[in-house]
Amino acid sequence: MPEKNEADLVPKVLHLGGIRYDIDRGEMWEGETPVRLTATENQLMKIFAACPGEAVSRAKLVEDLGRDRGQAQERA
Repeated sequence: MPEKNEADLVPKVLHLGGIRYDIDRGEMWEGETPVRLTATENQLMKIFAACPGEAVSRAKLVEDLGRDRGQAQERA
């Protein structure tokens, strides 16, 4: 049996209660109602989908969103 690569391990659709997010299409739905996402919200959803069950640090979010020019500050 061939080994699964990283892309095979990431689900194509996330189900969060009554909300589903299609990762490939970048679409979110609450039941049958589409939920409009900003480009940043869409990027965040893809980051979270790539790390299921894991905490994502603020520094990683800033880096992955391409906003690493400034320093990521942890909240007090």
